[in-house]
Amino acid sequence: MKKRLLNSLSLLLMVLMLFPGCQQGTAQTSQTGLWRDKELELYLSQFGVPLEQSLENLGISKDGLTEGNHGEWILPQSREMDGMEFSQMLSVFDKNSDYDDEGFDWKGFNHDGTIYRIDLTYLGRADEGNTVDQLLEKGIALAVQAKELYGTPSTYPGLEQRIFDDEGNLKGEKYSSYKEEWQVSEDVTMELSIYCDSQGMMLRLTYIPDIVQEYALFGRTRDIK
Repeated sequence: MKKRLLNSLSLLLMVLMLFPGCQQGTAQTSQTGLWRDKELELYLSQFGVPLEQSLENLGISKDGLTEGNHGEWILPQSREMDGMEFSQMLSVFDKNSDYDDEGFDWKGFNHDGTIYRIDLTYLGRADEGNTVDQLLEKGIALAVQAKELYGTPSTYPGLEQRIFDDEGNLKGEKYSSYKEEWQVSEDVTMELSIYCDSQGMMLRLTYIPDIVQEYALFGRTRDIK
C-alpha cells in the first residue's frame, strides 16, 4: 500500500511538471499588491481568451461571479493593496457584435466572446476616519508604487491632470480627477485613474490591450480606405 501511494504521488508530480498551466491557476495568488512578475504575465495572457477558459487558467470558479449589463463579470474575490480592498472585474466582448464592420485591423487579437479588459476598483467613502485628502494620499502612494514597479509612465505628456510631471516627479497640484498610464507589457497598458468629490474617492486600475484601446479611440470613427 505504501509503495502504491508513493508511485501515485510520483505520477501526480510528473503530471504537474508536464502541465505548468495547472500550477499557475492555483498559484496565482497572494491577492495582495500590484500585479508583478509571473502573476502579471498570467493575468495579461488572458486577453483574447474565452471567459470560462480564462477562469480555469486563473483557478477561479464561475460560481459567485456577478454579471453586469455590458459583458462585465465581477469576481467574488477582492484584492488588497495598501489596506484598500479592490473589486476585480473581467470584461468580455459580445459574441453577437460585428467588431470588424469598420474594417479595423485586429492584428491577430481574438475578440469574439473573449476577455478584453480587466478592472480593479476601490471605492473609498469619506468619514470620521478618512477624509477625501487622506483617501487621495492612498491613491497617490499607489501611483508611486506603480512607477517603481512598472517604470516611467507612458501617459500623453500634454495631459494636465497627471500625478507626475514629465520628469517623473510628483506634481502636487490638486484636481478632481487624475490619470496616469504605464506600458506594462509590449502590447498592454495599465491606466490608473482617480476621481474625487466631497463624498470620497474612486481609484481604478484598468489593464487593456493596446489594440483594444486603439479600437475604442479610432475603430468606429476613422476613415476606411
